[in-house]
Amino acid sequence: MSEKQELLHTDRVLIVEGKYDAARLSHLTDAMILLTDGFGIYKDKKRQQLFKTLARRNGLILLTDSDAAGFRIRTYITNLVGEKNVVQAYVPAIHGKEKRKAQPGKEGLLGVEGVDDALVLQALRDALGEEADTAPVKPEGRQITYTDLYEWGLSGTAGSAERKMKLLSALGLPPRLSKKELVEALNRLYSYEQLDEMQAELEDKADAKEDVSETETVTMVVTGGTINVRTGPGTNYDKITQVVSGKQVTVVGESNGWYQVTFDSTTGWLLGEYLRDPADLDGTVGAKVVSMAMPFLGTRYRSGGASPNGFDCSGFTMYLYAQLGYSLPHSATAQYKNCGYAVAKSDLQPGDLVFFSDSSHAIGHVGIYIGNGQIIHARYSVGKVMIDSLSASYYASRYVGAKRIA
Repeated sequence: MSEKQELLHTDRVLIVEGKYDAARLSHLTDAMILLTDGFGIYKDKKRQQLFKTLARRNGLILLTDSDAAGFRIRTYITNLVGEKNVVQAYVPAIHGKEKRKAQPGKEGLLGVEGVDDALVLQALRDALGEEADTAPVKPEGRQITYTDLYEWGLSGTAGSAERKMKLLSALGLPPRLSKKELVEALNRLYSYEQLDEMQAELEDKADAKEDVSETETVTMVVTGGTINVRTGPGTNYDKITQVVSGKQVTVVGESNGWYQVTFDSTTGWLLGEYLRDPADLDGTVGAKVVSMAMPFLGTRYRSGGASPNGFDCSGFTMYLYAQLGYSLPHSATAQYKNCGYAVAKSDLQPGDLVFFSDSSHAIGHVGIYIGNGQIIHARYSVGKVMIDSLSASYYASRYVGAKRIA
């Protein structure tokens, strides 16, 4: 900035997509700023709950990029928290590239971080109207500070990461809050006295519990993209391999929020936030995938393609799931072997991947089940994305199986 701007005041919580947007906005407003982590908000249940709570208490301002992805995120959050709890701030659609990026975005538009300060501030003022520059309401009692986090053993001390994770879990807060986000969220939700009492209770429970406990053997599903599997319960342990969202694993032990799992003759440790009970996977991700797939009907088939300029079969499924934060390989065979968990043909749900053999491959083709016995797929022989029936003789005779990603 060429000269120091006066900070915009508001009691609402400002929602932006990423850390670079947040860093930029922190110089323009003293509002509490939280991130969606791009499409990560779609599967982060605890962050969703935090957004709902703060929307009811303070209201939200949504400020996302001006591209299609930004509008999808904006619509999702508005529906999540209720339109009455949100004001919408829009930056203009300006073509360009942020300095830190080698290439412009897919639509060639500047994100929030690249838009001029004056335009961003005007967007916020237009959204807030008469609310602009209303001083934030301070909670009763003493403010929670960084020093309190240190004294509670949540920051800057041995074992602080584990204690912080336990507190966040107990409070139902998302695990990936930065220290600044954490302090701001705690001050919005609790008094110092309330949190001090909660922290003492957690410490008492920890003292009465062994550090490592054996758990009942259960099956869980990996979420969150491509996740590192480690030799022990912590990020300081070596990486053994990686697993992708949808992989089924067997949990055999637990330590401080990490779970010992087995799969494919491998035994290692995964952070608990990336594991979910299969019963909790309600099919909403699959439904979103189907919804996103439909506009691509008629898009041309392109060998090796994985973008709206053209898709092959596995590039189509990879692209769609990537929009929701799931990492799939660009191979029908690899998707069948390494992604998701198997479901019976009679139990297919929208969004499930369905696999077929061809004349030269055991797994030669993949499509997406959309319901009513139909699939959408990038079809080589016709040269475009289209819908076909699973009961058609060609697909019925070559059907191999199905996988559910989430």
